[in-house]
Amino acid sequence: MTLELPTVLVVYALGSASPAEIMDAADGLCEVVFVADGRQEHTRSVLAFMEEMAETYDLAASSEEGIAARLAGRVRGITTFSEFVLAETAGLAQRLGLPFHSPEVVDALTDKVRQRSLLNGSGAAPLRQVTVPGPESFEGAVREIGLPAIVKPARGTASVDVYPCTSWADVRGIDPSSQAEAWVVEEMLSPGRNPSSPWLGDYCSVETAVSHGRCWHFAIVERLPLTAPCRETGFVIPDSLPDDYREQVLEAAETAIHAVGITTGISHVEVKFTPEGPRVIEVNGRMGGTTGRLLRRGSDLDPFRLALEVALGQDVKPREPVFDRCVLAYRVLPPLRPVTVRAAHTPSWFRTHPEVWAVDGGV
Repeated sequence: MTLELPTVLVVYALGSASPAEIMDAADGLCEVVFVADGRQEHTRSVLAFMEEMAETYDLAASSEEGIAARLAGRVRGITTFSEFVLAETAGLAQRLGLPFHSPEVVDALTDKVRQRSLLNGSGAAPLRQVTVPGPESFEGAVREIGLPAIVKPARGTASVDVYPCTSWADVRGIDPSSQAEAWVVEEMLSPGRNPSSPWLGDYCSVETAVSHGRCWHFAIVERLPLTAPCRETGFVIPDSLPDDYREQVLEAAETAIHAVGITTGISHVEVKFTPEGPRVIEVNGRMGGTTGRLLRRGSDLDPFRLALEVALGQDVKPREPVFDRCVLAYRVLPPLRPVTVRAAHTPSWFRTHPEVWAVDGGV
């Protein structure tokens, strides 16, 4: 007798684990139904592929209400691996009566003003912050906060339009690409150093599975140093933090998770190493963009499967992942000034090297 597997609804968008990775992680655990928005360019390019692999619904053709009506009673869990569809996932979860971040938690995760207010109220890394409507107000807000300061959209992802300002020339030189409805000017955390490896950056992320309100911090991902203005260049596992400092990092992350109200799902908390100790930068309500691939390559833990188990309400048992290698993901970023590319290696050239397991992008 073959047991019928439960079904998990995965809302797909830019930044997600690939459909193939999700289906591989689901093998023997659950069936997967995808929901995606075909109006988004990235999603359009993989929608046909998803439809070949699993039952798929397009938000461009059906409403959330219509999709929820068709899936009611069939779906046991819901999750997303993308920052861009947290609100849609929360809406579908609410309609289907499934555990996920509530709309209020999603608001705290995506609105930096609301999030900082909750973090400050919990005692987790209090920072002074001013909200302004647009660039014309940056100078006045910086005068109130003082230099150095960070200027960023109140809602944003992937460090887009995040500007560290250490001088008035930096403030006056901001030329944002986005038309954000609101901006945040925030005091800058003191620069620090990685307590174990000086060649690494002064911050990390804590990846956590939250199940029934309990936290399992399954990985700390260290970073290469940022490049201007505030762009990430690389990720490294496993971490090499001293045990006592590692505990402080995990404690700060857990305090922040509870402060924003996360009770189920995967979270990604960025923590900066400062002279005063670990301080929380921000909390995100999904897995870090590169985390799954790093851990699958370097350890015996599959975070994609873990996310599906949490979505199904399984009571996951915390354990230390076993690493058999160090894995580094390096981002080749374009310079900020205009340049002419005269020659470049293709991805196939990099793939000929035995130490390289994957190359994304092309020329």
